[in-house]
Amino acid sequence: MPVPVTTIWPAKIGVALTDRLLELRLIKESGKDYLLCEAGKKRLQDFGVDVEGNPKSRPYFARQCLDWSERRHHLAGSLGAALTRRLLELGWIEHFPDGRAMLARSSDE
Repeated sequence: MPVPVTTIWPAKIGVALTDRLLELRLIKESGKDYLLCEAGKKRLQDFGVDVEGNPKSRPYFARQCLDWSERRHHLAGSLGAALTRRLLELGWIEHFPDGRAMLARSSDE
């Protein structure tokens, strides 16, 4: 049976993920950045996200970035990129062939 797929804009995914990370207290706001809490570090590592990363790969580790379409912040920087890479590796999201939209897989497998 095929896995249900939804076409969604990356902004919605990023904002929703950030909201959930904040709700679970895995990250917290700090000025223009987010701080990764110890519980967040462990949980993301257990999920397979490289939370250490290369500090020189991006100018920021966990930056608040205002998404213009959503008018809300999402997690940017090397942590946001590492989380996105992991979701792509797992096949939970994938780039839509034509454009900026992404496909999101249902968790109802």
